[in-house]
Amino acid sequence: MLRNVFFMCLMILTAVPISAQMGRQLTLEDYYQIKSVGSPLISPSGDWITFTVSQRIEETNGTTTESWVVRSDGSGMPVKVLHNGQNVSNPRWTDDGHLSFSHQDAIWLTDPERPEGPAVRDESIASPGVQSPDGQWTALTQDMPKPEPPESDLSEFERRHEERFRGEAFDWYPFRRDGQSFPLPDAGERALTEIFITATDGNGPPQQLTQLGLRPGSLRWRPDGSKLLFTADEAVLDELAYGRSDLFLVTVEGELTRLTNDGYTYSGAGFSPDGRWISYTRAFGTNMIIDRKLNHGGPRDLYIRPADGGEPVNLTEDWDLDPGSPMWSPDSRYIYFVTGIGGARHLFRVSPHGGGVEQVTTGHRRINGLDIDESFQRMTYTVGEFERPSDIYVADIDGGNEKRLTNIHADFFTEVEVATQPSEQILYKSYDGTTVEGFLIYPFGYDPQGRYPLIIVNHGGPHSASGYGFNSRICSLRRMDILSFCLIFGVQPATESIQVGNLGSMGSQDGEECFQVSTPNRSVPD
Repeated sequence: MLRNVFFMCLMILTAVPISAQMGRQLTLEDYYQIKSVGSPLISPSGDWITFTVSQRIEETNGTTTESWVVRSDGSGMPVKVLHNGQNVSNPRWTDDGHLSFSHQDAIWLTDPERPEGPAVRDESIASPGVQSPDGQWTALTQDMPKPEPPESDLSEFERRHEERFRGEAFDWYPFRRDGQSFPLPDAGERALTEIFITATDGNGPPQQLTQLGLRPGSLRWRPDGSKLLFTADEAVLDELAYGRSDLFLVTVEGELTRLTNDGYTYSGAGFSPDGRWISYTRAFGTNMIIDRKLNHGGPRDLYIRPADGGEPVNLTEDWDLDPGSPMWSPDSRYIYFVTGIGGARHLFRVSPHGGGVEQVTTGHRRINGLDIDESFQRMTYTVGEFERPSDIYVADIDGGNEKRLTNIHADFFTEVEVATQPSEQILYKSYDGTTVEGFLIYPFGYDPQGRYPLIIVNHGGPHSASGYGFNSRICSLRRMDILSFCLIFGVQPATESIQVGNLGSMGSQDGEECFQVSTPNRSVPD
């Protein structure tokens, strides 16, 4: 990740007087009026969407969170979910379409048609583990007994020292980290785990499938229930090693196959719904970079491989962005994922049979918190924009028929105006010819004839990049008659090559690109 840096330049740039406004500008106190909308979840049938709305409370220095539900076709207004007149938390959907929520250490079920009505306590007990598609088995990981350490053969001096020592000795790494309690627990004391399966009907003892001596996780069943796909990281045995997950398969009979062992790190693994393919993302492992003495990172790509054995196929080899976690369509025709593209963030898809990556959603905005219904026909998400806090949206899976379902700040924006001139995307060439993307955020009451100081806000690109989204810090700069330029390094498009280079060039390439935009002979377009 690139450093968070503010380059302050007193630049002679366009604009100062305040022109006529439709509403007053934001104040510092408005920070407590801005609400955060998030956690959208669409019901399995695609008919309903639940979401949360959070607001900061100045008096308590805390946050209050409300749960809401709305029809996905927009035919009704959002309705707050209450239980006995009180707010609830963690709204989510059950497989049969009931709305579930938490309240006072209990889980409750209600009808989304009457979210403020009576709820029934959910007395079902969620069994640990992952149930096989045929319902026959449940797979889970269990802690294994830790072997007793050998008794130390202490000398007389060492024995007396141990008896008299009253302090604490930290012999593991790391034992301290910013913002966390001291000392951190010894990761080496955590139990190693193995994978077991148990008959869902409770007949028979658990069967141990693995003996890796690691901590396997991310268990995924093959649709026919014959195998489990999982990841495991050998770095758990070496406190100085960087984490790196590999892929494994194990049958219900306990036959283990290691799929990867090449220094890359693997994540997001799963089977296609038809059981033919295994999909996953692959990226450079940090230890591999160190071992090869590389001064750069590497691309993150989306792969598939035949579930019954065969060579992996890189589906994004010729696509210069970083794919997110893969999501299969129920018919196994496409793999969907979300990723950043410059300052934006959008949904993409690719066929396992090739044909290239297709962009599904578009626009100067960020698609966040995306959730898709069971049939992959409808999806919900929030939209990040510079001039407006997020709201809940719904659209078809191809991005069509998009509709905004909420207007959380409607009353607030009858009084307040965030910007008198919209932000502007700026592209320019860096010292080596690389196209750099940034966003010029105009102060409130911008006057093209005036002069303004400029702050360059640089963070990221492509990883952890600045981008579209409502930002209280940027709003405060608008209020102080300051131009803001949010800089993203070499990301039009947000290329893997830039990300690869940045890993070995922090403090050099990034600084050069900052000074390219802030040199006195440059001017910001009106």
